Amino acid sequence: MPRAITNVVAWYWPNSSDVRYTSNQSHSTDQFDLILQTLTNKGCQVSIKRWLDQIVDATTEQTPDLLLISLQTAGEQGYYLCQELRRQAIAQHLPIVFVGSRDSDQERSEALRCGGNDYLQLPVTSEDCWLRLKHHLSTAQLVRRLQADQLDLTKRIGEYSRVLEQQEELKASLTQENQTLQQLAFVDGLTQVSNRRGFNQNISARWEEAREKGQRISLLFCDIDYFKGYNDTYGHVAGDACLQTVAAALQRGARRYNDQVARVARYGGEEFAVLLPNTDAEGARKVALAIQEEIAKAQIPHKGSLIKPFLSLSIGISTLRPAQLEHCAYEDLIRCADDALYSAKLQGRDCTFLNTTQPKQLVAEESTQLWEASVNYQRRICKKSGFKQSTAS
Repeated sequence: MPRAITNVVAWYWPNSSDVRYTSNQSHSTDQFDLILQTLTNKGCQVSIKRWLDQIVDATTEQTPDLLLISLQTAGEQGYYLCQELRRQAIAQHLPIVFVGSRDSDQERSEALRCGGNDYLQLPVTSEDCWLRLKHHLSTAQLVRRLQADQLDLTKRIGEYSRVLEQQEELKASLTQENQTLQQLAFVDGLTQVSNRRGFNQNISARWEEAREKGQRISLLFCDIDYFKGYNDTYGHVAGDACLQTVAAALQRGARRYNDQVARVARYGGEEFAVLLPNTDAEGARKVALAIQEEIAKAQIPHKGSLIKPFLSLSIGISTLRPAQLEHCAYEDLIRCADDALYSAKLQGRDCTFLNTTQPKQLVAEESTQLWEASVNYQRRICKKSGFKQSTAS
């Protein structure tokens, strides 16, 4: 805020008993005293400094409203001081008035050239002196108010910027928390794969994508054989650990074939789904084989199983091309995969079954090719598992 009291610093060596003056000097000092007295009478606080270092301290520690320099006292050092002050940001707008006792154009020019605001030639009347100095004091006060307003504005801008930064940080934090909550809403807490909600959202989007691009989309339904017997034998804590192991094996197996598109989800209980966008029946079979190999390598003991001493999976596969199925939706892909899983269980479990049952809109040629591929594949799987091939579709 602008100061209530006007501060004036004068570089002046007043008349004293230890200094001898000529008649002209005495006259000059009397005139300078008159200037100082006039300022005092107008309510200014005048501080008289004798030495250069005192002037420097007085103008840099707290910038005054006006600096008077008596050239009779300061001489050439007065010009030097003015130049130095103008180089400092704190004194760039400080009114500096030189007071001289000679009618010298050179002295006046030098005073203005070095950065002075005015030059007063003595003698001068009290009224004329005040009118000229009042102008400089008013300008100084105006500059000081503008600087204070600018400082206040800068402070407010800084505070506003900090508020904006805090809001941005809060927004980023909320966005991160929302993303985390959204992920939690679509992730199974036990196995850390997608849950049923996440699966439905994903398959809906991938189905429409496959329709637009004319691509096939495959779905695997995987069910742990005799999982109820596993829980009854080992307990639910071990059952939870088993589900986690199976989920990890499914992810490894699915991504061995295609790490970019395979998406594993816990569909419910001990049933898992593996969604394979842009994947045909042959690709889906390779994924199923990789999953069966991962489960076999895990060697999870299963005394409650009726078919083997280790945990096993039954897998059902369905592959469709949405662009050729005008009135079908992703629920039809799920239904076909679920039917295939049921067929795998009918064949004795621990095997994979490809469902060749297609909606009527699918061209007969593609249906025949899929059926032939399925029959050949079932012969290989059943031969490997030791079960007889089912003739049922």
